Parts: sequence; structure tokens; C-alpha cells
Amino acid sequence: MKLTNTRFTFTTLLLLLLLHFSGFSQSKKQQELEERRRELRREIQQIGVLLFEGKKEQKSVLSVVEDLDFKIKVRKNLISITNQQANLLTREISSNQTKISK
Repeated sequence: MKLTNTRFTFTTLLLLLLLHFSGFSQSKKQQELEERRRELRREIQQIGVLLFEGKKEQKSVLSVVEDLDFKIKVRKNLISITNQQANLLTREISSNQTKISK
């Protein structure tokens, strides 16, 4: 009984320690994806400002369509980056679960 209790305590502490350190240490890939996501969000904001200014200046319809098309492409890229982040986190979770179950 005492060995089982000690093993349980040790496993629990090990699990908590792993979760603690894995929570604070993002992988380099995750940091790169997060930085790219921030850059894309800034681009989207800048495009929004340009579109707003364009409406004030009565830009041509073609120019507005081109701006909107570019904004759509940037948003698709943002979605792709977000999906990559989600996939990376899913793989890390799966890996951690495998390690824990061993």
C-alpha cells in the first residue's frame, strides 16, 4: 500500500512538473508562428486604414477591389498560420500524453 501511494505521489509530482515546464517553454516554431500572426494582424489593420482613407478620397472601384483582394489574401494567410499553431499544439499535447501514459 505504501509503495503504491509513493508511486502515485511521485507520478503526480512528475506530471505537475512536466506540465509546469512545458507551459512556460514554447517551442521556437510556436514563437515564429505567433510573430508571423502578429505581423499579419498589423498588415490587416494597415489595409483597413488604407481602405478607410480610400473611401474618403473616392478611390476608383478597381483600386478598392484590389485592396480588398489583398486583404482577403492576408486573412487567408493568417488563418493558415493559426491552423499551423493549432496543429503544433495538438502534436505537443499528443506527445505529452504519450509520455505521461508510459
